[in-house]
Amino acid sequence: MKTLFLALILLAACAIPPLPTPSGRPEVTFPLQLSLYEVRNILVQHFATRGFDVRRSDEHSLLFTRIDDSLGARLAFGTPRGGNPELRINATTVQTTNGVRVILGPSYVSNPGTAFEKSQDVSNWNDGKRLQAEIEQLIRSLHAQAP
Repeated sequence: MKTLFLALILLAACAIPPLPTPSGRPEVTFPLQLSLYEVRNILVQHFATRGFDVRRSDEHSLLFTRIDDSLGARLAFGTPRGGNPELRINATTVQTTNGVRVILGPSYVSNPGTAFEKSQDVSNWNDGKRLQAEIEQLIRSLHAQAP
């Protein structure tokens, strides 16, 4: 039953077109007046308020993680051995001439932290579309706060 459910989800996901962004993933460009450092701090604050931890940080990327115990995530990605899946959002940040470009890579990971980890990119699923809307709203709220 679970295999059939997952197969239907994967078939439905194949029919979803990529997001209308240059990368096909959730992405935005933060205004030019913000530095790379400030944008990274905004991202950390935003995802921390949503219950994510920063798993890894280097010069051009941040990895946010959170265990997802929702029923849908458990049915689609949970396993008896690994329990609840982990939602991971990899944020790539790049300084450009137009501002700081942020490209997000959302994925669900089954059996997180084990040798049996399996990752599923969900950039073009509803999760990716919601994430795109969320970061666009974040940009709008920054514009509204600007003097």
